[in-house]
Amino acid sequence: MEALQAWMIETRSASTTLNKHKGLQQCFKWLLTEEEIDRSPMDRVRHPKTPQSD
Repeated sequence: MEALQAWMIETRSASTTLNKHKGLQQCFKWLLTEEEIDRSPMDRVRHPKTPQSD
């Protein structure tokens, strides 16, 4: 997940990267709720910095 996020930061805008990060978080939360996974791979991945969140 960290490698994906690093790639997104390098190749996409900050807002797109943040939106993708939030979407992945929600997807993995849902998978946890449905007991499809035991642990979210997003647990230790911080959200990317954007100009608005600095």
